[in-house]
Amino acid sequence: MGIHGWEHYELGKEMAEANVAKLLEMYKREDQKYINKCCEHLDMSSLLSEEGKKKVKEQCQHHEEAKIKIALEIADRLTKTE
Repeated sequence: MGIHGWEHYELGKEMAEANVAKLLEMYKREDQKYINKCCEHLDMSSLLSEEGKKKVKEQCQHHEEAKIKIALEIADRLTKTE
């Protein structure tokens, strides 16, 4: 996975059409998804197989990457000079 990969294609499309206020909302949304997924992982860690743990960890990483992608776009827009 990576912040510029195909797994974030839909997010990239949404970001392209968003203003800074919408980007901030998106960041908060992805942050909450990340928190929820990590809590799910902690709650279920004793019940998950190693493969299940790996999958949940990958999902957490995906949400963290989405947050980073949005944060970079916000920073770029706020610091862009013309």
